[in-house]
Amino acid sequence: MPPRSRSNKPALRALERFAPNKLKNWPAAARRALRGKDQNNSRRRAHDFGLEAERIAAWFLRLKGYRIVAERYRNHYGEIDLLAVRGNHLVAVEVKARKSFAACEISVPPHKQQKILRAMEGLIGSSGKIAGLAGASHRNIRFDVIWVVRGMWPRHLKDAWRP
Repeated sequence: MPPRSRSNKPALRALERFAPNKLKNWPAAARRALRGKDQNNSRRRAHDFGLEAERIAAWFLRLKGYRIVAERYRNHYGEIDLLAVRGNHLVAVEVKARKSFAACEISVPPHKQQKILRAMEGLIGSSGKIAGLAGASHRNIRFDVIWVVRGMWPRHLKDAWRP
């Protein structure tokens, strides 16, 4: 069996970073392959915008006096974008990033709400070893939504739904 060939992509990326003038004469297809297929992909940009929105939402909650205890918490039941604590409330926050607030209004359908609820039940049911969640079963649990639109302040919907 022939030995596996190693990809030279890391070396090429280093060359692109430290000696970009050497790559000017390369064919366009080779330069595109070096950058990666998904760099201009709209799905990748949407994912990055969502991650940026989660960071914005976390800082927005911190400014409002919440303590973020987990970001992108995931168990086998589902995912919760942000877990925050304020006073006696444990808050599961779903962050939605859209182009307009009108598009945000229908962004958390009932099946998504059920998935977040199951993830929260899994967190409380387990011995959740997350710092700051001591006594999580004795806290009031709330489900919030934060809408993020570029160029505008985020909107925080407290107690967006009840199980």
